Amino acid sequence: MNVTRLLQDDSDRVIGVECENLDFKNSKATRIMSDVVVVAAGIGSADAALGGIPILHRPGRIAFARPHKQSQSNSLTRVLVDTVNEAHVLQRPDGSIVAGGGYLEVGGSPSHSGHSSGSQDQGQLSTDNALFNGAQQLAPTVLKKSSHAHVAEAMRPIPKDGLPAVGYLNPCLYAVITHSGVTLAPFLSTLVAVELVKGVELDILEPYHPQRLFS
Repeated sequence: MNVTRLLQDDSDRVIGVECENLDFKNSKATRIMSDVVVVAAGIGSADAALGGIPILHRPGRIAFARPHKQSQSNSLTRVLVDTVNEAHVLQRPDGSIVAGGGYLEVGGSPSHSGHSSGSQDQGQLSTDNALFNGAQQLAPTVLKKSSHAHVAEAMRPIPKDGLPAVGYLNPCLYAVITHSGVTLAPFLSTLVAVELVKGVELDILEPYHPQRLFS
């Protein structure tokens, strides 16, 4: 389902969401009522239907490599990060290798992927090469046994001031958007659960309330 709008009562309190059924056999809109709606949709949080949180336009690229058939076993068991050169490399369970960073910010949610081709402009090729060069510095043995597969474009969920946005947009509409959610999720999820279940506002999250982004 795809959320198309927030449902509100006469006092503008959010009371649920209206969803578009993506099953072509049943196109009827569905309404889901709720005491609290939590928006944790990454870059989708910028959609007006989800509160319209302002985010930065920070596209990036992530390069993928395919291991050679004779070296299918994973030889990289952890994420390697070079904070000086802003590069990272990891190997997925299927053996594929992911290289990110370079002069770009580390991270991102792939939104489009395409195979490399001669139609790429020189700037893209330079960026792609930088991704692999950075990864080779971190894991030369792993990259030596792999071949370039493709590059995916990515958009990072970064609120417009660069800081996480966590808290109520409306008495019944709660938003959580941050970069990187992978590293902050264990900590943030605990704090968010306390605020939602206990009905309190934690001092530690006060500087990150999303209302600041609309001022």
